[in-house]
Amino acid sequence: MNVAGIDFSTHAVDIVKLGFDSDQATWDRFDLVGERALERVCSAVTHVPRGSYWDDCALVAIERPYGPGRDILFHLHVAVGCVTAALPDRLRPPWMLHPAEWRKACGMAGNASKDDVRDFAWTWAPLLWDRPPQDALDAACIAYAARALNAKGAAA
Repeated sequence: MNVAGIDFSTHAVDIVKLGFDSDQATWDRFDLVGERALERVCSAVTHVPRGSYWDDCALVAIERPYGPGRDILFHLHVAVGCVTAALPDRLRPPWMLHPAEWRKACGMAGNASKDDVRDFAWTWAPLLWDRPPQDALDAACIAYAARALNAKGAAA
């Protein structure tokens, strides 16, 4: 079984599935379509897979949107709802991890840089992806953090 870590922008949804008992990881990226940010994030309802895609997952964690700018934050919250709608009932609600929370659960500082996140992700998992985008690395770390928190019995 796997834990899925999900990170997204207004352009794509990145999902990393990480084994509960190994650092075997797979990464999928789902590009969102539309001219405006709201159109793109709403397209997650149809672009994020449903059904059997989730059969090998026992836990899903999503980065809780956080950051400057009311408009972008609004769009990212809409994306959370659209992604959550794709999850089967047994995986709802997903764990919502604040960026500082998942970084700390990975053993990094809560304000770790993008380079720190990249370096951490490449040390624990033999990521076979050729130059993954930062959102994929974040999704990998979100999955890692959820697995670590789950092992401690912490409910996010």
